[in-house]
Amino acid sequence: MTHSRSNNRFTRAIAMFLYYGFASHLPEYPLPGGKLGRVLRQACAQTLLENSGGWINIGPRVYLGDGSKILLGDQSSIGRDSRVEALHVADGVMIGPELLVIARNHVFDDPTVPIGWQGTTSLAAPTIGYGSWLGARVTLLPGVHIGRYCVIGAGSVVTRDIADYSVAAGNPARVIRIWGPSSRQTNAQSDALADSQSSEDLQ
Repeated sequence: MTHSRSNNRFTRAIAMFLYYGFASHLPEYPLPGGKLGRVLRQACAQTLLENSGGWINIGPRVYLGDGSKILLGDQSSIGRDSRVEALHVADGVMIGPELLVIARNHVFDDPTVPIGWQGTTSLAAPTIGYGSWLGARVTLLPGVHIGRYCVIGAGSVVTRDIADYSVAAGNPARVIRIWGPSSRQTNAQSDALADSQSSEDLQ
């Protein structure tokens, strides 16, 4: 079962007030009040997000904007204290605490005007494939695609696409190995890719 963003502006306004004013501050399970917090955050998010699964888990103090640029698949979760401006997440994805998703940039066309006064521009939402796991404090830059069943190490900054079944880490994130089907054959390709990425960064 999937849920789509409510078309009723009043309903969305109430859900946003409840989410940011109350539900997002409740503790996470298994702390006292954690079950209530999880249920309320899920209900509010399913009203606000562009599209969401039947069961989703939003941790405490997660910033979702107005939710209009976020798709969160069934059985997927976003860890506490994350900041998400725009993101497309498939089913079965685990995201650790303090995820940072950047989906806009400052305009700096006029050298005579302070950059903070020149406004911002929206950029493409990152995407995360089925069954992946992102560790704590991962940063996703605009438009990057993380494939299916990927593992992204804690503290990584993802600046380019990550192929299916990849284990990647670092700043910028590089593929360390391939762990899925045919991993023996593809690990050699992963090593070659990492070497080529290092060469590109040195140029």
